[in-house]
Amino acid sequence: MYYFFVLFMFILSILATSFQKLMKTYFDISGWEEKKHLQTKGTRDKSVVQNPENGEMYYFKTSIKKDKKDYKYEFWSEIIASKIGRALGFNVLQYEIANKSGKIGCLSKAMNKENETLTEGISFLTAYDNSYRPDSKSSYSLYTLDLICNALKCFNIERHIDDIYRTLIFDFIIGNSDRHQENWGFISESESQSFLEKVHQHLKKIPIVKKVIRLILPRTYHFVSGWFIKKKEKYRFAPIYDNGCCLCREINDDKISLMLHNPQKINAYVDNQSKSEIRTPDGNKYKHIELMYEIKKRNKDFFNSEINRIVASYDEQKLREIVYTIDNALPNQFAADKLPKERKELMLKIISLRIDRLRNLLK
Repeated sequence: MYYFFVLFMFILSILATSFQKLMKTYFDISGWEEKKHLQTKGTRDKSVVQNPENGEMYYFKTSIKKDKKDYKYEFWSEIIASKIGRALGFNVLQYEIANKSGKIGCLSKAMNKENETLTEGISFLTAYDNSYRPDSKSSYSLYTLDLICNALKCFNIERHIDDIYRTLIFDFIIGNSDRHQENWGFISESESQSFLEKVHQHLKKIPIVKKVIRLILPRTYHFVSGWFIKKKEKYRFAPIYDNGCCLCREINDDKISLMLHNPQKINAYVDNQSKSEIRTPDGNKYKHIELMYEIKKRNKDFFNSEINRIVASYDEQKLREIVYTIDNALPNQFAADKLPKERKELMLKIISLRIDRLRNLLK
């Protein structure tokens, strides 16, 4: 009997340890090795680090602080968007709180395994239409739903158009304004695209050929990558990632209180100021609410089904618990990095309003 008891307690301790790891919401990654040779894109301070326990790669991001932009709480928006999205049934990449040598930010595990490749939307769009140049302001107006849908149809993956729509519905709920061509993509087992990207990045480091690369290589690169894309068959839509430009992250603390106690300002923010990176046919950014009408017009059955699912999943108390306890795991030494109560309350009010807007679109 004694041996059975010891065995039981041993198994229980293993399960408890595993459960703690699964539930862990704060990571100190100060001792993790940074992979500086692995480049990351975007405007935020990012780094690739390796977990010494299992060798897996993770991405660590802080908040934007550049010139007049100081979005102190942006990493919190990323984490909260992740948890709210998952609570509402969206396939969102999981983000957790992390400390890297005294800097607080968000941590996410790499989406693709060693034998897999993440192919971002930019590769599909530029391979479909090589006149589309995202790095040029003259092409900004071309980033439309039609461009995205036509590109996916061209590569025989139009079944994932609904995944694009679903991502944009999630963007509406959180108010994400930065769903550009590199913030969505597909994961596949082929490494062809990864190889091309490595060649591209290597050549860009050679000063002599920089000018030639700017003129010739992008078109050649995307043409060849487009050929490989057509050859690939096993695709899955990547989890929704890079969602930090949301949940009032750009509003400073002084304005939070004013908005919180002014329903007109909150409604104006939700209906008029909140815009998507996706463009209308005439080149302007869609207001988020306008984009919802457009998706409904394009695929009413899918839209109604998705909104019904979201409304059924919406639990105001559960979301309140997520937001209000999000920073509980952060050690007291980082108290200055915690989310102010009023900001949390504004986040919840805006999410509630957006859910109401979606509910009304069913009528």
